[in-house]
Amino acid sequence: MMITKFLHRTNLVYIFLYIVAIPAAYSQWTPNLNLPENPDIFRYDDLYFTSALHGTVGDPKGIFHTTFDGGETWIQSDQKNVYIRSVEYISPSVGFAGSLENKFFQTLDGGISWNDISDRLPGTHKSICGLAHIGDSIIYGVGVFFSPARFFKSTDAGQTWTVSAIDSLVNGAVDVHFIDEMHGFIAGTGPQNLALNEEGVILYTSDGGESWTKVAGTGRATSYVWKLEFTSPQIAYASVQNFTGEIPSYMKSTDGGMNWTYHEFEKTFPGFFDAQGIGFQDDNIGWLGGYGMGTFETRNGGDDWVQLFETQNVNRFFKRPDGKMFAAGYKVYSRDSLNTATYESEISGKMDLIPHSIKISSSNPVTDIVKVECNLDSRTMALLDVYSVNGTPIARLSNQVLNAGIHEFSLLTDHLPAGKYFVALRTFERHLYTSFIILGQ
Repeated sequence: MMITKFLHRTNLVYIFLYIVAIPAAYSQWTPNLNLPENPDIFRYDDLYFTSALHGTVGDPKGIFHTTFDGGETWIQSDQKNVYIRSVEYISPSVGFAGSLENKFFQTLDGGISWNDISDRLPGTHKSICGLAHIGDSIIYGVGVFFSPARFFKSTDAGQTWTVSAIDSLVNGAVDVHFIDEMHGFIAGTGPQNLALNEEGVILYTSDGGESWTKVAGTGRATSYVWKLEFTSPQIAYASVQNFTGEIPSYMKSTDGGMNWTYHEFEKTFPGFFDAQGIGFQDDNIGWLGGYGMGTFETRNGGDDWVQLFETQNVNRFFKRPDGKMFAAGYKVYSRDSLNTATYESEISGKMDLIPHSIKISSSNPVTDIVKVECNLDSRTMALLDVYSVNGTPIARLSNQVLNAGIHEFSLLTDHLPAGKYFVALRTFERHLYTSFIILGQ
C-alpha cells in the first residue's frame, strides 16, 4: 500500500493507490455516471425516490436533478442559488426541499419545477436540515445544525405550517424521524448551557411534536447525532459526528428508540474520516459514511465493520421502495446486490477533495493572542468556536455566511488558563477543527 498526501488549493487531498481484498459477500457501490458533472460540488446532501423510476437529488448550488427512468436520464431545474440540504416526497407529484439559507421549496409536478414557499413557514428562521412525513398530508422538518433549533409541522400537505423553538433541548437540529403521527425523534447537538456542552443528543415526542424529551446522549462534548435510521419497529441506528476527532461512531437502539448505546471503533485505514450518513438494508447489513474516503460496512448489526473505498463524503443513505440502496455524497452511488465472491477494491489516482481549511496563523503555543485563518472555497456558513479540551465553550469568533476566500479571526488569550484548546469551524459543507496550546507563565 502506498499513500501520497499533498496540499492542493489549500485543501487537503489524498491520492490512494490502494488494493484490498474484501471478504466474500461484501457489497460494492458504483456512481451514477448519468448525473451531470459539476466540479464545484463537493457533495449531494440528500435524495429521495418514490419508486424504482422516480426520484430527485438536490445539490449545493440550488439545482434539483429529477429522474423518471431510474437514473438513466436526469432533468435539471432552474438554479435557486441556495444550498439544498433535504428532499422529501409525500406523493409521486408533491415534494418538499429544505435549504441551509432560509428558503423552502415545493414541487407539484414530481420535481420538474420547484417553487419557493418560504412565506408559508412562520417566523424568521426557515432553514431545514431534515424532513420526514407520515401518509400524504403530515410533514415534519427540523433545522438547523448551526442554530437556532426549530421544529416545523404541517398537517395539510404543506399548505400551512406551525413552528416551535426547541433551543432549550438542542442547540442545533439535524435529522427527524417519525414512526407514526404521534411518535418521533430528532437528532442534533445539545445546548451550551449543559454540563456536557454540545453533547450529541436524541429527542423523543409522543404527542406529535407538542413536547420533546431527551432520551439519549453521546456522552461526548462537541458532538452531533447526525442521522437517524430505523430498520424495524425495534431496531434503530444513528450516526455520531465528533467534530474534535475523527472517530467512526454510532448509536444503536433495540427497543424502538427509548434507550440507545454509544459505540465507536478504530479505522482500518489511516485516511481522513468524519461520520455523517448512516443507512441499513435490514436490521444487520448497513453502512456508515461521511467526509473522507470510504464507507464502513457491517453485516452483523454493528459488531464488526469493514472499510470499503467506492464512496466519498456520504451524507445520506436511502433505500428505494424496491429495496435498492442509494447514497448521496461526492457523487450519487447505488448498490445492486451483495457480491457473492471476493473482489479487489481499488482506488488509483482518485482525489478526495475536502472543502475549506482552517489553521492557527499565529505562533503556537500562543502567548497573549491566537489568530485563526479560515480559507473558504465557496460562499458558506462559518460558525467558528473555541473550546477547552473538555468541550467547554470559550468564545464564538464567527456566526455568519462568508464569501469564498481567506478570513482571519483573533482571540485574546491572556485571561485563559494554560492548556490545550480546540477551534471548530462548522460550514454548510463540513466541519473542521484545529487546536492550539497556551503555556503556563
